[in-house]
Amino acid sequence: MKAGMTPEQVLVALGQPRTRGADGFEYCTASGAQTVTFVNGKVARTS
Repeated sequence: MKAGMTPEQVLVALGQPRTRGADGFEYCTASGAQTVTFVNGKVARTS
């Protein structure tokens, strides 16, 4: 996952998210939830 990726690129790389919000996706991982936040249609950060 890199900053600047589009939502479509994230879906191809990681598959369907657990949830989709207005500004990001949330994925379940072995170490807990991973949130991908989009700003202006591009990945801005993950947490």
